[in-house]
Amino acid sequence: AQAILAQAVWHRCWRAPARGKPSEVSLSSFDSRMGAACCTQDKSVVANEESILDASPNKEEMQFAENSKAILVFALHDGNTKLIQAKFRPLGIGFTEEVPMKVEEIRPGSVADELKIQPGWKLKVNGKSVFDLPADDSFAAIEKAFSKLPTK
Repeated sequence: AQAILAQAVWHRCWRAPARGKPSEVSLSSFDSRMGAACCTQDKSVVANEESILDASPNKEEMQFAENSKAILVFALHDGNTKLIQAKFRPLGIGFTEEVPMKVEEIRPGSVADELKIQPGWKLKVNGKSVFDLPADDSFAAIEKAFSKLPTK
């Protein structure tokens, strides 16, 4: 929870007459023209208002945040890994059907093409290694990860 302190203030504005001292004018009657006045805050304010706002996300926001992307981890040719967040489906990747699953082809103009995914990369989905799973289980894990994403 976060507390926000809002303080009510009363401003005094002065309009400089042609000659003499500035005259005090309230905001409601003040003709606001550029450069015609100077406003200052009255320091004798007595009104304080405190509001408590709950800044923690609600259940729906948490569910959307968890389901709004698919985390893909690819094992690269050189042994390094690359993490990619896909936010849309379909991905546009053709995988090999043998284990370990590798990217076989990328459909031009697809989400995978925009993310610069390369043929030959091996795949993990949402932290789950699909390298050693049977092909059907690997495809099921991919389908589950992408099922809640919006289409592009």
